[in-house]
Amino acid sequence: MDENTVTYEEAVSYILEIPKFAKKPAIGHTQELLMRLGNPQDTMKIVHVAGTNGKGSVCAFFTSMLMESGFHTGTFTSPHLMRINERISIDGMSIGDGIFTKAFVKVKTAAEGMEHPSFFEFLFLMAMVIFQEQKVEYAVIEVGMGGRLDATNAVSHPAISVITSISLDHTQILGDTVEKIAREKAGIIKSGIPVVFDGNDADASAVIRKAAEEKNSPYRMVSRECYETAERTGSGMTVLIKSGPLAGTGLRIPMAAAYQADNGVLALTAYMELMKGREGALDTALAGIEKTRWAGRMDEVLPGVYFDGAHNPDAIMRLAETASRIPCEGKKILLFSAVKDKAIRVMAQMLCEPGLFDEIVLTHIDNPRAASVKELEEIFDACGKTCKTIEDNREAFRYALGRKAAHDRLFCAGSLYLVGRLMEYVVQCPRRQ
Repeated sequence: MDENTVTYEEAVSYILEIPKFAKKPAIGHTQELLMRLGNPQDTMKIVHVAGTNGKGSVCAFFTSMLMESGFHTGTFTSPHLMRINERISIDGMSIGDGIFTKAFVKVKTAAEGMEHPSFFEFLFLMAMVIFQEQKVEYAVIEVGMGGRLDATNAVSHPAISVITSISLDHTQILGDTVEKIAREKAGIIKSGIPVVFDGNDADASAVIRKAAEEKNSPYRMVSRECYETAERTGSGMTVLIKSGPLAGTGLRIPMAAAYQADNGVLALTAYMELMKGREGALDTALAGIEKTRWAGRMDEVLPGVYFDGAHNPDAIMRLAETASRIPCEGKKILLFSAVKDKAIRVMAQMLCEPGLFDEIVLTHIDNPRAASVKELEEIFDACGKTCKTIEDNREAFRYALGRKAAHDRLFCAGSLYLVGRLMEYVVQCPRRQ
């Protein structure tokens, strides 16, 4: 196969078809493919990030801090919102179509004669190839699901491991308790490699701490007890760290979501662990955090309009907390949709709490796994909330925008699929005018 005979569109189309015919293989399969590709992961320092919620945000914070410090940085995250290229970025910019296609050909060629790589595995291998060719110094890698059996865990010597908050999600695969899920996430911990983790859940923390001790890995736990939010606005917050090696440090987080305080402090703690002894590391890290942008996570895309990919009970609880705290002189409106395999009833109960949202609009996602508008309506009705239902999500967004006055707030949440679809619409809107 020649990169000159394959178009970008053909490469993307092929990758999107992979879930129809390829299953997730064992870690050894990924390791074999990395070896065939020349072990590109060994040419860079890797920051490996697992967790239930906050993985992408921590990756964004880390990328921004590394860039501010002058490091050439690659980042691999998922899912994408609009274009598949978003999953692989160099110094904060999505890769170009030509780079994408070249890596596609290289991975597909390497896999000839082997069991076909899974969708996620294929993209991870492409990222490793691209990062090597672009000569990145650091690669920030987000786990796809779990940790222990994830394709990214084929990386045997990361520079540091980071585990964000853990809660119930993907229970049919990872386990039906926080402890079981924590064991899967803790599977990324490597012998002797430092790990920094979110310690806000005692049960999960105990599992991670035990795994670190068994691997003789230095560990540091970060919880809400170690910081306080000193100031909060509609566009961000100032956080003061009260205890630990960073006690007395103040950081400005340019995001409105209350949960970003957890992610920001966790990322900063892990970064400083990684940069031990580097002169000026704290100042550049703080500047990097203040410049961080992360699309689709309590992202103010228009004045008073927030897109948030919250899609499980823990994330929805944090969304509700943020919505209740963001200054608002008018009413609060929610546009919501979700996929069937999520805990929709639990999320609906949280979102229907009295006084949280004045109006709720339910819509449908363009995805085979999506819950129907009728299913959503029945669930919200059972929670005592009468909602407006509109099948087409862009029409629903236009309706919700029309209901929003200058002093109101509009939140769009429930699925990153919904956020991606609406993000495309917002980007295209200026061209239509």
